[in-house]
Amino acid sequence: MSEPRPIQMNFQQAIQMLQQERASFEALQERMEKYRLNLEETLIVQEALNTVQKLKEDKSVKISLGAGVYMDANLVTTDKVLITLGGAILKPASIPEALKGLENRQKEAEMEIAKISEEQRKHMANINSLTQVARSLGDKNRQ
Repeated sequence: MSEPRPIQMNFQQAIQMLQQERASFEALQERMEKYRLNLEETLIVQEALNTVQKLKEDKSVKISLGAGVYMDANLVTTDKVLITLGGAILKPASIPEALKGLENRQKEAEMEIAKISEEQRKHMANINSLTQVARSLGDKNRQ
């Protein structure tokens, strides 16, 4: 087997590759943020369901409608919830079933966050290397 040859590139090619790596890194950051938000929401709902399980029926609670708006409500039941299957389709489930589904979502989100973090590390190493190459080639062009 022959020894691999070093890659030859000019300044413009290095800059173009650097821009591509940065764009890929930014796309990964956006994906990471989506998974972090999903994970945060999942953890909040798990905590809320654990609290609801401990409450008695006909208990008055405050329900967040979002954007800092709350509403008083009375719990009719504290052992069942509705889970969205997609669109406007809702499926009744026990709180333990819902918690199991949320645990699965949590694990999936944590695994994706770990994968994305690893990809980000690789892209950052490439960005650092390409930055050095581009600076070196830029310096050679100026001489």
